[in-house]
Amino acid sequence: MGRSTASGNLAAYRAMRDFEVTSESTGECALVRRGDRFVVQKHAARGLHLDVRLELDGVLLSWSVPKGPSLAPAERRLAVWTEDDPLDDADFEGVIPAGQHGGGAVVGWDRGRWIPESEPHAALRTGRLTFVLEGEKLHGRWHLIRTRGADQDGQLDIWLLFNSRDEAASDDHDIVAELPESVLSGETIEDIADAPAPPVAPPPTVRPAASQGEVLARVAQLPLGFALTSLDRVRSPEQGTTKGELIAYLAVIADWILPHVTHRPLTLVRCPEGRGKPCFFPTHTLAGALPAMCRRRARRTASTAAAASRGSSPGAEPAQFAAGSAGLSNSVGSIVGSISTFWSTSSVVRAPAPVPWLLRLCATWIPLTAL
Repeated sequence: MGRSTASGNLAAYRAMRDFEVTSESTGECALVRRGDRFVVQKHAARGLHLDVRLELDGVLLSWSVPKGPSLAPAERRLAVWTEDDPLDDADFEGVIPAGQHGGGAVVGWDRGRWIPESEPHAALRTGRLTFVLEGEKLHGRWHLIRTRGADQDGQLDIWLLFNSRDEAASDDHDIVAELPESVLSGETIEDIADAPAPPVAPPPTVRPAASQGEVLARVAQLPLGFALTSLDRVRSPEQGTTKGELIAYLAVIADWILPHVTHRPLTLVRCPEGRGKPCFFPTHTLAGALPAMCRRRARRTASTAAAASRGSSPGAEPAQFAAGSAGLSNSVGSIVGSISTFWSTSSVVRAPAPVPWLLRLCATWIPLTAL
């Protein structure tokens, strides 16, 4: 008995591939949507064939057609229903490495929109799917008719693909032979197969990680204008992160983060004894530190109040500091001992008009692969 409907499940597809070797999509990051996309890919695997793929339920339903589609209505072409493919693979073109499932060259032979004439799930259950193709090469009314369903003994799910006698039909033209080129690149499958393989980058040189002592020694040399103390004090007991390691991290990311936070108000939550101990909002900068920071009045917000609720003094109000363009190593003085920092999306120049939108994600709640 064959599959009765679209599965929307890529487990079989993934089980057949090693994604450390092939550049095909895993399908984990594709947006699930109701769509009407179709693609036909020419594939030189063990034998040359064309894969007809129709989008349904967030995947590409796939039929392997050894001779490809024919414009002659009398030509019934064998079509084997295979595992679903991810939507990302609709634009795949290249060479699947030898030894991988379907190893060989692939080109995007056609693409466009498909329109089922009836409810597609019911049509798949009955084994009679009729649809219209609006592609760059294929047009008109087409049919997929099941002749034999798959079973547990390994029999293939066999269908026949053919088109109707309409304006797009032709008994005189072999469209696969006459139009061999890709609609994506204009190249033929021979061009793709003969193209030189891209050079393999040598593995990166991995430097041995610096010891904690080396990290703290480098932090102590930062030009802050004052001496740093208690660099080995643990700030995050859960991770064992020390005050010096936190400062080192801030210094390393400075060049990437500062262009996005320059001239934006910053609220600090300082926890000198580490997380789980009393925390507070600082109301002034340390003497001699942060010449590029200026203090400004700010009101308590629900988010900043909640963040400093443990051990903060009753009625304590946060201060905000506007960071200039100086390096973070020159700004780390006021951030020393701070566990949480809140950057405003408004500039001090155009407050309170936010420039970027900030979306805060928690990977504990939402798997990153679903984003």
